[in-house]
Amino acid sequence: MKLKLPGILVAAVIFSATCPLYSFAEEKIKQKDWSVAEKLFETKCKLCHSLDRAKEAKKSLEEWGNTVTRMKSYAPVMTNEEAKLITDYLFHHYGRQ
Repeated sequence: MKLKLPGILVAAVIFSATCPLYSFAEEKIKQKDWSVAEKLFETKCKLCHSLDRAKEAKKSLEEWGNTVTRMKSYAPVMTNEEAKLITDYLFHHYGRQ
């Protein structure tokens, strides 16, 4: 399925402006409290694709970082801090240790 970037960007801007999760990047996350990162992953990543593929992947921290950076470049709906939280969350929960 081809995604249309202009439509995604418009939806992301509208979603970001109306979603209280957008401000999560400003919150400090404790190492053992992944709830903020989990909500960011679920809301930001779901804008463009299902979450199943990510949940099935087993990647190193560097591989997750590269993946999140690549996704962010396609549809920049997250800040760098949010991307870091999502990367850490993915590695912690779905990473190759």
